[in-house]
Formats: sequence, structure tokens, C-alpha cells
Amino acid sequence: MLNTTIATAAAWLWSQYGDDLAKRAGKWLWDQARWEQAAQAYREAVIARYGFTRVLGRPDPIPLEGIFTDLFILDRLTATRRYDRESVAESFVRRGGRGDGKRHHALRLITDPDHQRLFILGKPGAGKTTLLRYVALQAAQGKIDKVPIMVTLRDWDVERDLLDFIAREFDICRFPQARPFVERLLQDGRAIVLFDGLDEVPLAEERRKMAIRQLRDFADRYHSSQCLITCRIAATDYVFERFKTVELADFTEEQMRAYARHWFGNQPRKWKRFSREFFEKKEHAPLRELGRTPLLLSLICLAFDETQEFAPRRAELYEEAVDALLKKWDASREIRRDTIYKDLTVGRKRQLFSRIAAEAFDAGQYVFRKRELASKIAAFLRRLPHPPDEVDEDVGADVLQAIAAQHGIFVEQAHALYTFAHLTFQEYFTARYIVQNAASGTLDRLMAHIGDDRWREVFLLTASLLDDATPFFDRFQYALDALAAKDKVLSRLLAWAAREAEQAAVDVNQAAVRAVYFYWTLSITAYLARTHDLDLAHARAIIGNRNFAIALARDLNLARPLDLARDIDLDRDLDLSLNFAIASAIARARTYSGSGLDSTPLDVLLMAILLPMLPQGKLPSRALRLTEVLTMLREQLREREHVPLRQILMDLPLPRANWGHEEWRDFDAAVRKGLQREFDIESFETLDTKNLRNYLEGSLFLLDCLEEAAVEDRAAIKAQLLRPPSS
Repeated sequence: MLNTTIATAAAWLWSQYGDDLAKRAGKWLWDQARWEQAAQAYREAVIARYGFTRVLGRPDPIPLEGIFTDLFILDRLTATRRYDRESVAESFVRRGGRGDGKRHHALRLITDPDHQRLFILGKPGAGKTTLLRYVALQAAQGKIDKVPIMVTLRDWDVERDLLDFIAREFDICRFPQARPFVERLLQDGRAIVLFDGLDEVPLAEERRKMAIRQLRDFADRYHSSQCLITCRIAATDYVFERFKTVELADFTEEQMRAYARHWFGNQPRKWKRFSREFFEKKEHAPLRELGRTPLLLSLICLAFDETQEFAPRRAELYEEAVDALLKKWDASREIRRDTIYKDLTVGRKRQLFSRIAAEAFDAGQYVFRKRELASKIAAFLRRLPHPPDEVDEDVGADVLQAIAAQHGIFVEQAHALYTFAHLTFQEYFTARYIVQNAASGTLDRLMAHIGDDRWREVFLLTASLLDDATPFFDRFQYALDALAAKDKVLSRLLAWAAREAEQAAVDVNQAAVRAVYFYWTLSITAYLARTHDLDLAHARAIIGNRNFAIALARDLNLARPLDLARDIDLDRDLDLSLNFAIASAIARARTYSGSGLDSTPLDVLLMAILLPMLPQGKLPSRALRLTEVLTMLREQLREREHVPLRQILMDLPLPRANWGHEEWRDFDAAVRKGLQREFDIESFETLDTKNLRNYLEGSLFLLDCLEEAAVEDRAAIKAQLLRPPSS
């Protein structure tokens, strides 16, 4: 006796009517053993057909059990949710769906006896077909106590009787008179029938209506057997009586990890590297958003597999994702769909999406009411060279339905409220529109949004999509210069950094040297702010901005970035911090190289700024140690003329252990006088930290964009950073 569900079912059915069938057939001369052989052949056919699956981008099928990741099913449909526009927009910009409704593990729900009838909806590439294939495989292996009958609806000629079409699968395995066998299976509830892809049945000649009618009749006639139907989420308004309509949920991060781990299979090193890059790095958040469906996550894994890194030019991956949804996925499965907008080329579709995306993004709009979006589509169609007759909102609504059903570019997030499928798609199409319409001033208008986090991805994508992004960076730098020019204090800081960088005898690009000296000025500013009326909050704000400057130095490939660990901690015990800092400075002063980028002079000056803040009882010992390091450093500075802060340190009086309050007050005045002379600046405390932050973050962001762009002279663009605005 075969140890499989199908063999058991075959034997049971033999005892019920097989002997009688054999007698009536006469010439068949079937016995129970041959019956079981046919059952085994069917089982093997199911495993062979559905035990492998194709993944977009891979030439060969892969084992289904090696890639399948259980899905979640929502018992509350997205399109029936009742939310206001603001709530949907808030969820959308967080780069994730609301996922309302109770979540069920798909396999648990399917094997629950209380869910015999399921109408399963899902986005393109959400895993509907894979789920049904896996159910069929599990049943063929005896893990589900049903005989699997998989029906790919696009292969069925709806003018043919559905039961005859199903029986053909058993005929292939040489079941005697397969139709009565199948009918008995269905009548006695021994089957699980898996109807895949209702949306793939053509609308022409009312074929889909005919299919739906037969499916309803089939489910009513064989109500004892389990029946599942899948369909794209926006492809139907149909209702199947006595079916529970559910929706496949997007992948959770845990499911994304499981799927990607399966995808890389026996390549653990690649999986670990992918995991670090994809799940842990902030800059890949838009990619993680796309990876919420198996189709696009496969595409992302494939892109990483080839180079073991994500290419800086993410636009190429987004383009592939859009391309997969617009044409590749259906083409790989040999599906031809009816479409009301079939005369629109793929290029025209991209134009449509780009115009809608850009106009809405510029207005801060992410959510569209159905009639509003339909009106935008109709307006686009009317502008085409040969528009359809009588283009109105109803035509626009039909096109919207086709786009949502066939490509999933637009998604109904709540009742009659649509968004792009992902925020990343809206950002990508917005950037695409800006690039295609640069001659009409879109680049200039884009620059008004420097510093606005909402536009960050659009900037990066725009830089990436331009054939030559040099004009983009010219405009970007001009905007940064304008930001600095309106702030006199910032302009003076930039001027000092530029002067010192010109005199520095170091073999490093000038922008990187300016970044280091700008870091110096901000360090001094922060410590002065700390000493003036104990303005710790202002000092902390400047420290935060100062760290942007050192990040710029690193991004500009400075070989030896500064060691921030040496800085005095303004939030902790000042005496302990100074004691540690002086000890460190003494050790470094002994081997001071005289390099313009060596921070020892800066560290000593910062101690001189902060020392007068100590209680009088703590000053004598610290004064002697500061005198020690100042004396050592002056010996090294005596023969070097072009070292930043040199003259201040050379002119400072050497502190003594017996100094009183007046002497320390005079010392503090000497420090400030030296700074006034060195920097030509009236008051460090008036620095606008918000404007400074915008300027430095903007400069860093320019470098991020440059990493993704094609330009004629990359070094020339970098050389413009942190220059005084008048130069």
C-alpha cells in the first residue's frame, strides 16, 4: 500500500466504486494495484510540475521548498478600509502599509477546516501562484490530507466544461475513466482545488464572466471539497458567494530575511553580506520598501548577487523594478492581458506616471481620490497625438483600474484612495520628470528643496539619471554659496579656513583641508560658547555641526581623519576631562610633526579656553601642566610660520600656580584677543547654528549625490566645497 494521501484515496475509492467501474468498462481489466500505480503517477506528476518554480532573473527553475516563505493573509481587505486621506498619507510616507486586519499564516488558514472557500487577492508578484503551488506540493507529499488539483485558469478554454479540463490531468496519468474518478473525489470532499489567476482570463468576448459563472457553479456543486481562487487585488469587483475574501499581506522584515536567506541558498557568505547591507544600512531604506513582495525582493537579491554590493546608482534598480511590473513578469509567464490602454507604449506609461508623480510630489501630495486620479489620467490621454474618442473621467477610471490590476503601479490603500505602490516609485518618477524637463527649469526649482529631507531621494535619483550631471552640481553649489553669503559669521569662518588651507604644506585636496580647518573653528566656537554664561545647549549644537565638518573631511578622502576621542567632554566633570586632555597633549607635543593638519595646537588652545572655568582650588596643578605643554609646543612652533593658531599660542602668557582671579581673567582676555586677531570675527556666540547645519548637511549631501552621478570633472566639483561665498 503506498504511503501517500493520493494512494490512500485511490484505494478507498476503489472499494467504493472501482470494482463496479472495472466490470462496466470490461476491456480495462483494472485491478487495485494498477489503480494505485495511476495514483502514484499523478502524485509524481504534481511534484515534478509544482516542485520547482521560476524566479525572475534566473534562467533555470529552482526547488520550491528551497525558496518558499510562508505568507501572511489579512482578513480585512485594503480596499475596504475606511480612512481619511491624512491617515493614509501618514502611513505611506513611513514607507510601509498599515497592514490592518488580523494576520494569519497562510498555510495555517488554508489547512483550517473552517476555511474551505478562500478567494485570495494579492498585488502583482505578491506570491499568489507560488502559494498555491506550494499547497499542491504539500498535498502531493501527504502533508495535507487532500488530493491536490491545480488549475491554471489562463490555460483553460472557458467554452470547455471545467470538470473535463480537470479530468485531463488525471487522464495523462492513465486513470481509467478519469472524469468519474475526479467527480467522486470532489463529491466526497477528498480534493483541494487550486484555481490560479482569475485576472489572467481574458475579458474579451465575456470570457472572464463565463469563467466566473463556471467557477461558482463548480464550487456549489462540489461544496464538500476545498476550493481556493487567486486573483490580482485590483482586477475584480466580483463576489464569490460562500467564499471568504482575503488579501496577501506584504512581507514583514522577518519574512524578507527568511526569503533572502533561502534565495542565497548554499552561499552563506553572500547571505551575511547581503543581510548587513540590505537590512542594517539606513541608505537602503527605499530598497527595503520595494522588497516587501517576493517578486521585487528576488530582483534585489539578483542585483546584489552579481556584484556582492548594491550599485551606488540605485535608479537602475528602480528602473528594473518598474520594468518587471510593466512587462517582464507577465512576459516570463506568457500572459497576454486585455487592456483598455493597450495603445500606450511602455514609454508613454512612464510619461504618465512621471507627470502625475512630479505634480503631486511638488504639492506634498501622496494620496489621490479615485476620481481625482482618473481625471489626471484622462487629461494625459487627451494630450496624446491620437487620443481615444470621448476621453472623460470614466475612461480615466477604467485605465486606472487596468494599471492597478496589471502592473500594481497604483494601489488602492483604502476605499477610493490610491497611492503609488511605493513611495520609492513616486520619488523615482518625480526625478525622471525633472530630468526629462530640465530645459524648462525643473533643476532650478529642485534646488529650492535643498535641506528638505522629503526631497532627499529625489535629489539622489535626479543626479543619477542625468547623462551629465555637471549643471546639476553647478546649481547645487550656487545654492550653498547663497546660504553662506547671507550669514556674515559663517562667511568669516569659511574665509579663515580657506586662507589657512592655502598656506598649509600638505599633499591633500584643498576642500578636505578647508573641512579640517572649518572643524577647528567650530571646535573653538563650541568651547567659547561653553565658557560664556555657561551656554551648554548652544555649545552642544555647535559640536553637532562640527561633526558634519569632520565627516566632510572623511568623505573628501582625507587620509588621516581627526581623532574625535581626544576631545574634551563638555557634559562630564571638567577637571577630569582637562586632566586627561592635557596628559594626552603632553604626550603628542613631544612628537609634534608641525603638520598643518595635526590637531595638537587646537587641543592646547581649547584647554586654554576652558581652564579659567575651573574652581580656584583646582587651578594651580592644571596651570602648571598647561604651562608644561605650552612650553613644549612653542619650541616646535618657533621655526614654523604657517601653522594655524601658532601666533595665539606663542603670545599667551604662561599660567602660574599662584595666579589669582584677576590673573586668570587677564589670561582669558588674552585668549579672546588672540582669537579676534586670528579669525577677524567679532563674536563667536552669534553663530546661527541652524543655518550652519543646513550649510554643512547640504555640503555632505552634495557629495552623496556626486557618488551616484556621471560628470565630466569630479575633482573640480569637490574643489568648490567650503569655499568662501565671494570666491
